[in-house]
Amino acid sequence: MKRQRLKHALGGLLISSVLTVLMGLLCQNLFNSRKTALFPTQSPAATNDYIPPPPVNPKQSGRKLALNPPSQQSSVARNRIYYDEKLSFVENLQRLKKFCRANRNDAELQQMLIPFLKVLFEQAPQQYQTVKGALEDLDGSPAYRNILLACLMANDGNLGDKANIVWRIALDSREPVEVRRTASFLTSQVDDGQQRPADLYAILSDADAQVVLFALENSTRHLDQRNYDLIRTNLINSRDIHLRVAAIKVIGSSVFADSQTALTSIMANAQTSKDSAFSEPSLLKRAAIPHLNMNNPEVFALVRRIALDDAEDPGVRAKAIGRFTPTEFPAETGMLLEMLGKLDANDTVPLRAVVDTLLTAPTPDRIQTIRAKADEMTDPQIRNLLRKRIEIATQDRKP
Repeated sequence: MKRQRLKHALGGLLISSVLTVLMGLLCQNLFNSRKTALFPTQSPAATNDYIPPPPVNPKQSGRKLALNPPSQQSSVARNRIYYDEKLSFVENLQRLKKFCRANRNDAELQQMLIPFLKVLFEQAPQQYQTVKGALEDLDGSPAYRNILLACLMANDGNLGDKANIVWRIALDSREPVEVRRTASFLTSQVDDGQQRPADLYAILSDADAQVVLFALENSTRHLDQRNYDLIRTNLINSRDIHLRVAAIKVIGSSVFADSQTALTSIMANAQTSKDSAFSEPSLLKRAAIPHLNMNNPEVFALVRRIALDDAEDPGVRAKAIGRFTPTEFPAETGMLLEMLGKLDANDTVPLRAVVDTLLTAPTPDRIQTIRAKADEMTDPQIRNLLRKRIEIATQDRKP
């Protein structure tokens, strides 16, 4: 019984994670067949930490939500569709397919679907073969097929079988690009232990940037020399800044011999400064710095110079500061404390980086020094920020 409860709990966490992205897809980019809108039309810096909308939650306050609308005779009302429990799961899927097709260009489609999906995702775990068959049918609008993929992830089907399905869809040019994007994301959610370097290479060569981006985030387990070379020579030079950032992270996480050379080349060629804060080149450096080999004296000196450079881009500088944790580099703790004393309200980003780095090993003396720094700040927001960082770092140490 405990094992079964644990299985359902873990399954719920997976479904929640998947639905977060799927509902973001439904909400933002299913209604224009060729427009990628997962990242809002803002600057790259603004989208770097973008979080999709929250998933539909089938439960609320421990009680099942109402399945049918009040005072309505029909299960389709007020431009919404409701799950009809008098019908079978298959019949409800057919109703959903028709509704999605009829409203495929409506920007409010996601809101229209919420009442239906709350129940559908509860029914899906027992309907693996039905969902699998519907996906193999290659029929239905992008919204409908993405919902089927969510249902696939919600049920207890064979992991290897599910992996084969999502990889097939991600690679299938007959599928709508919006569906292939979702499938590409889901390849990271169904690890069946198989290595798929040939499939990965095909996806990384795709014409759609979003398909490639999701595949990059899942590339480590399938990475071979051929895929690594494609990332290092092609994707790292993409016109899409998000692809370049993802490519750098993959290179940095890899074990190939020239990965550090590629990272140091990025550091040398990306020009950044405080005057052009949070520029596209800064995103590249910020992605590379966490993966630099600090055991290399030249790299160590480079990162230290960046950390101390008042004229450097604040985001890049913060990443450099974060490499000098007291545990890994105790000799540099004095440098961090000296920076803490000098940085002011005009340097909020590097100041917070110094505080967070010191608090990775929160000794009483360091906490007191940071608290004193907070007390001397005249800006209440920064003062409260520093106090909150102390609270977060020390909350597990309270008796």
